[in-house]
Amino acid sequence: MNGLTWAKFAILGVAAAGACGLALLGVDHLESRNGTEVRTALAAEGLDWAVVAPDGLKIVLSGTAPDEAARFRALTVAGRTANPAHIRDRMAVAAPQDMPELSYVLEVLRNGDSVLMHGLIPAGREGGDDIVGTLRALLPEAEISDIVTESLARSSEGWRDAAALGVKALTELPDVRVEITPGALTVEGVAPEGPAGAGWTARFLDGAPEGVEVTVKLRQPRERLSPFLLRVSKDAEGLLLESCAAESGPDLDRILAALAGAGGSDPGVCQVALGAPDRQWPAAAEAAIAALAGLEEGAVTLSDSMVTVLPGAGVAPEALSRAGDGLRQALPAGYRLSLMPVPVEDEDRDVARLSLTRSAEGPVTLRGPLSSAQDEAVLASLAAARFGADSLTRVISLAADLPRGWDVHALAATEALALLSEGRVEMTAEALTVTGRSQVEDAVPRITAELSRTLGDSLPFSVDVAYVAPPPEAEAGPSPEACVEAVNGILLEDRIDFDPGSVELGAAGLETVDRIAAVLRDCPDVAMEIGGHTDSQGREEMNELLSQARAEAVLDALAARRVLTGQLTARGYGETRPIADNGTEAGREANRRIAFRLVTEDDSAGADAAQPEEGGANGSN
Repeated sequence: MNGLTWAKFAILGVAAAGACGLALLGVDHLESRNGTEVRTALAAEGLDWAVVAPDGLKIVLSGTAPDEAARFRALTVAGRTANPAHIRDRMAVAAPQDMPELSYVLEVLRNGDSVLMHGLIPAGREGGDDIVGTLRALLPEAEISDIVTESLARSSEGWRDAAALGVKALTELPDVRVEITPGALTVEGVAPEGPAGAGWTARFLDGAPEGVEVTVKLRQPRERLSPFLLRVSKDAEGLLLESCAAESGPDLDRILAALAGAGGSDPGVCQVALGAPDRQWPAAAEAAIAALAGLEEGAVTLSDSMVTVLPGAGVAPEALSRAGDGLRQALPAGYRLSLMPVPVEDEDRDVARLSLTRSAEGPVTLRGPLSSAQDEAVLASLAAARFGADSLTRVISLAADLPRGWDVHALAATEALALLSEGRVEMTAEALTVTGRSQVEDAVPRITAELSRTLGDSLPFSVDVAYVAPPPEAEAGPSPEACVEAVNGILLEDRIDFDPGSVELGAAGLETVDRIAAVLRDCPDVAMEIGGHTDSQGREEMNELLSQARAEAVLDALAARRVLTGQLTARGYGETRPIADNGTEAGREANRRIAFRLVTEDDSAGADAAQPEEGGANGSN
C-alpha cells in the first residue's frame, strides 16, 4: 500500500467524517436563516397565508392565495429577500367567489315638461318594461334627458314592480323626484293642485304592489297671487293686519315680527304663496308697518311694488309728511310710494260727503257713503274699469237717508276723476267740486259737459282743473347688446350654482336669477340664448344632457319671476366650448358656466354661431 498502514487509513477516515459533519451544520444554518428572513418579509406585507419551507438553498412557497394578485405579490416579496432563482412556487389560488349583485338605482327629476333621468337599470324589458321608453311614450311633450346606464345582468327581485309604480307617479305629478330601487320607491315633490290633490297619497299607496316599500313626501302647492298684497290698518286699538302674503316661511316670520314689534295683532290672515315682485318684499313690508306705526290712525297697502299710505282724519299733515319722508328712505329700490291726502274733517258729522282722490302716482281712493251694496258694486265696477282694480282703495259705508240721486251723482264724480292725472272730487248734498291737474287739454269742457248732463240743475258744481303737458315719452330701453352685457356682467360677479350632478338651483343661484330677471324685464323683445356649459369630466353625452337641463332650469326660474320668455331659448353645449384649460381645477371651474348670448335675425347658424361668451360658473359638473 505504498507505505500506508491501516492506522493511516483510520486517521484519514476520521478527518473526512469531521469535514462532512461541519458541512451539514453549515447547510442547516443557511436554510434556517433564509427561511426566517423570507417568513419575516412576508409577514411584514400581510402575507401570513404563505407557507415557507427551506430545502437546502431552495425556498419552497406553498399555501392558498386569496387571488392571483396575492400569489404574485408573495413571489415578489420572497424574491427581494432570497435569490429568485432558488424560489419554488407551490402556491394555490382560491377559487373566485360569485360577483355581488349589481345595485340598481334610478333617480328621475320631473319639472313640468323637463325630465332628467340618471342611474343604473337592467337592460331591455327585464328592466321594468323598458322604463325609459315607457316614459317617452306617456309624456310625448316632455324633453327627457336620459343619463342612464343599462346592465345585461339579471334584474333584482322587486325591480319591475317598483319601476312600474314609479312611472305612475311621474305621469301624475308634474313636479316630483322619484327614486327607484329593487323593492322600494321614494316619491318627493308637490301635490297636484285642486281636487286631484286631495287624497292622492292614499290612492297611490292603495295601488302599490305587495313587496314594494313606498315612501311619499308631498308638499302642498303654493298659490300664485296677483296682486301680491299686504294691508295693515291702525285705529285707537292699535295695528291690525287685514291682508298678508309672503313667499316663504322666513319672509312671513319677518313680517309678523315687524307687526308684533309695532304692537299689532294678527288674526291669522297671512298665507305663503308665489307672486312677490322681488326678494325685497319683506323689507318693504317692514318699512310700511313702521311708517304706519308712527301715525295716529290710517292704513297702509302694499300691492306688488306700490305702497299707498291712507291717513286717518286725525293725522296732522306735518306728521304725514314726516312719515312719508322716512318711508321713502326705508323702501327698497324699485318700490313706489303714494301718500293720500288727509281727509277733510266734517264740521257737521251728519253731512254726507263722498270724497274721491287720485294721486300723481296713480292710486285712487273712494271714501264715503252709498245707498246699497248694489250701488257700491256698480261704483266699484266703474272705478275698476277707469283706474284698474289694483290701484283702487274703497272705504265705503252704507246709509239709508242719502239725498235723492246721490248714487247716480257718484258715478258722474268718478267719470270726472278719470280725466284727472291727480286731484280730488268732493260731493255733498249742496255741491260738487272738482280740483286738480289733467294731461288732457280739453279736460275742463269735457268734465263740465259730463256733469251738466248728469247733474242738471239738481246739484251745483265747480271745476278748477289746470292743464299740465304729459311727460316726455320714456327713452327707449337698453340696446340688445347692453342687455346681454348686463346679464353676463351679473354672472361674472355671482355665478349660478348647482349641486353636483343636479339641475336644482341653490339659494345663491336663485338670488343671481333675481338680479338677472330685473335686467330682462327691461329687455322684453331681445332674443337671447341661455347656454349651459360643463368641463370635460365625465362622458360627453352626459355632459351635454346635464348642461341642457341646467340651462332649462334657469329659463324656468326666470319665467317664475314673471320675465317674458318668448324671446329666450335654452341650449346645452356640454364640454364642447371650453374657455379655459380643462387640465387644471381653475380651468374646469371656469368652463362650468351659464352664459347668455344675443340671437340676431342674421344668426342663420342659430346657437352654433360663434360669438364671444361670458358667464359665471354653474357649479360642479
